[in-house]
Amino acid sequence: MDITGSDLNEYARDILTELGNIGAGNAATSLSVMLHSKIDMGVPEVKVCDFDGLENLVGNPEEIVASVFSIISGGFDAIIAFLLTVDDAKKFVKLAFNDDTLWNSDMGISAINEISNILIGSYAAALETLTETKIRYSLPEACIDMAGAVLSVPCIEYCQMSDKSLIISSDLMIGDYKIDGHLLLISYSNSYDVLLQKLGIGGMNE
Repeated sequence: MDITGSDLNEYARDILTELGNIGAGNAATSLSVMLHSKIDMGVPEVKVCDFDGLENLVGNPEEIVASVFSIISGGFDAIIAFLLTVDDAKKFVKLAFNDDTLWNSDMGISAINEISNILIGSYAAALETLTETKIRYSLPEACIDMAGAVLSVPCIEYCQMSDKSLIISSDLMIGDYKIDGHLLLISYSNSYDVLLQKLGIGGMNE
């Protein structure tokens, strides 16, 4: 099964979309408690993207983004990242503190970290459920910079062994706010093989 390109076959897409659905459902429940608001999450869009295309994920490699990275380990090793545009980061901070001017302050970054920790933990739990493998993840670290700059670190770390990233994109409706989130799973190709085999859809190059 070849899923190294941007197109996934229907079965692989269904399995990875289920991963996105479980993670989104877990996240919606936890975030609704934290933010004291009902949260609806759209059907996730799942794709495999070349590293060269990652910096254009939010439209422009020079666009400032709020990103949060965590290292996951267990049955496979990877970096998991959550990306928000500045506008969406402000919406999260507005919901948390009723003041979007705090989005790049220590308080705002702490709130983005905490929200991202919930999201990353929710998808890690979904991975555990579907792969029946214990997943560990490090405390997330936030970074505010240009998209191309923040994505260069994981790409440099992993590009010698793999040139693909799994991307799960889903929109959140929180009250009157619509927030677009992008979750990235960047890993060595052999770790992708392990992950996809545990999901029952073969390896990256099959």
